[in-house]
Amino acid sequence: MSEKQKFNTLQKLFAVPERWTQGAFARSADGAKVPNITEDSAVCWCLLGGVGKVYGDGPAYASVLRALRDALSDTALSRWNDSHGRTHKDILDLVTKARV
Repeated sequence: MSEKQKFNTLQKLFAVPERWTQGAFARSADGAKVPNITEDSAVCWCLLGGVGKVYGDGPAYASVLRALRDALSDTALSRWNDSHGRTHKDILDLVTKARV
């Protein structure tokens, strides 16, 4: 899968607000935390969980996290994702700005 296709996949993953969450890497339909982001029961992901789902845990994952941190000017992506008042639009805007 090309980087552009992965970008489109990440955009598609978060295109629906219900596929984004806070406070867990992934959640099931009933809102329970899912221990593995690739489990079939996962229906929504935080920013880091979504990146992991799309890019896996190899070098591309680290590269994408670096791009997100650079675009955000913050190294604490989990804290940023989970911040009170954070919105789904904020997530989409960051993914677009980072071009990942």
